[in-house]
Amino acid sequence: MSTQSQEMQECNMKAIIVRELGKPEALKLERTEVPKLGEKQVLVKIHSVCITPIDIYLCKGTHCVTPTLPFTPGRDGAGIVAQVGDSTSRIKRGDRVYFTRSITGCYAQYALVNIKYVFPLSVKLSYSQGACLASTYFTAYRALILKGKAKAHEAVLVHGTSGGIGIASCQIARARYMNVYGIAKTTEGRALMKENGAQMVLSDDDPRYPEKIMEITDNRGIDVALESHAESSIEDDIPLLKTYGRCVLIGSRGDIYIDPRDLITKEISLVGVNRANTTEADWKESERAIQTGIEEGWLRPPISHTFAIEDAPKAHTLAQVSEALVTLTVCREDEPLENISPGYHGNINPAFNPEITTQKSREEVVLP
Repeated sequence: MSTQSQEMQECNMKAIIVRELGKPEALKLERTEVPKLGEKQVLVKIHSVCITPIDIYLCKGTHCVTPTLPFTPGRDGAGIVAQVGDSTSRIKRGDRVYFTRSITGCYAQYALVNIKYVFPLSVKLSYSQGACLASTYFTAYRALILKGKAKAHEAVLVHGTSGGIGIASCQIARARYMNVYGIAKTTEGRALMKENGAQMVLSDDDPRYPEKIMEITDNRGIDVALESHAESSIEDDIPLLKTYGRCVLIGSRGDIYIDPRDLITKEISLVGVNRANTTEADWKESERAIQTGIEEGWLRPPISHTFAIEDAPKAHTLAQVSEALVTLTVCREDEPLENISPGYHGNINPAFNPEITTQKSREEVVLP
């Protein structure tokens, strides 16, 4: 092969390209150019990608931000640093890392990420586990500790516990000596919750679960409630909260009704959580807490399914109907890091980075 042909080959990569919104079948594996490194950016060779709800909504066209077509999905992943746009960075070429807020989309062999959203990945976790850290453990820690102000020996109710954020919340709460009660739909989900720290897990379909929660807490109730599906649970959960209790809203798929008098009577705090509003101090504290959990051994992301990148449509089909952690494998863990000659930036989509604006709208695009 000629030198020119080699350079052309090195500038190309495989990536999932979405050219129309709607069905998972629209996720097509194509060849495109490797993104060009910019200042304060990191080019990561992707090993694994976490499929997040945002990825699902963007590809379906149901998110509040409509992506510019064509685009490559993916915000959270893990891999090896190929290039760094800042010689003074703590991140170096060849480092194992996990990241969030990919600029170019990470359903690809390479992706650009702002250097402040790239974190060292311990060898104690696989790339698949690392890919899920930002979307699950960062969110859970911020919701439970930073926003919910949960403390040792308090009672925590986690709704939607069989999902990634729910499992992460259970692990964090138990590691900090809290009493954890979970609500999950399936038998498998309830078993998974008990394995990950919940002392009691009740069925979502049990109309007596509020009564049972009060029984097991000797009618004292709950200090903090984490709501992943507030539309279906918040009305039942608010009466369970103690005086000065905190109800933390992580997600909702519909309208909810709350009687303000229920909040006023016991001075209950209602707090929303949006990862897009995470401060630099929050990122740093969350990273330290996650690293501690990894080193101590209690932080264990339970990956449910892993698909090859060419099977992204199948992975999205599963992720749409399951709250389990689903990842894509882009390359083998033992695959070497080669030298590359990056091409141009390509279509950097504002949907992937809240710091990017467009000519049509100068308002900052904010996503969770």
